[in-house]
Amino acid sequence: MLEILSFMFFTGGGLVMLFIAAFAVTWPQRIAALLGAIGYGILGFLAVESMSVDIRKRKSADKNMILLITLISFAFSYYALSSYLKNYFAPLLLVGPGLLVGLWIFFKGK
Repeated sequence: MLEILSFMFFTGGGLVMLFIAAFAVTWPQRIAALLGAIGYGILGFLAVESMSVDIRKRKSADKNMILLITLISFAFSYYALSSYLKNYFAPLLLVGPGLLVGLWIFFKGK
């Protein structure tokens, strides 16, 4: 269930970031949105890959990599969305669930 939820939130966050990258006004917004979309795409791939692997066989290095990519993607996505929308609360609602699921995966595996 966690893997399915994480795949949905990560791919949804990636699609939102691609939308922002397409319609952003400045280049830093576009670059940050593209980096966030790439990060969420990688996280979505890792979520799908983890569905086929037994949970007990996962390594802690994978969990640390997921946490690192989650935090970096959230930071880029939050910057891109907050500068595009000129709002600081709406980005939390759009990409915050991906951060929560990434943290959930990290702490569940510890």
